[in-house]
Amino acid sequence: DPRGTQHALALQGQHQLLIGPEGGFSAEEDRLILEHHAKQVRFGQHILRSETAAVAGIAYLLTQLGTTS
Repeated sequence: DPRGTQHALALQGQHQLLIGPEGGFSAEEDRLILEHHAKQVRFGQHILRSETAAVAGIAYLLTQLGTTS
């Protein structure tokens, strides 16, 4: 989320990636997401298309957080 106050590099613990629609989440969706204690983080200044955001987000998390085999 470009409005996120925390950068993704600061993530710790378990992670789930929530990809929104192009144009962003609605105010109601934002409210529900925050109500469930999700953190809105940013990956930088870029806003990705929804079909590339999932692939880019997972690749980023795997690179930064490492993988287990």
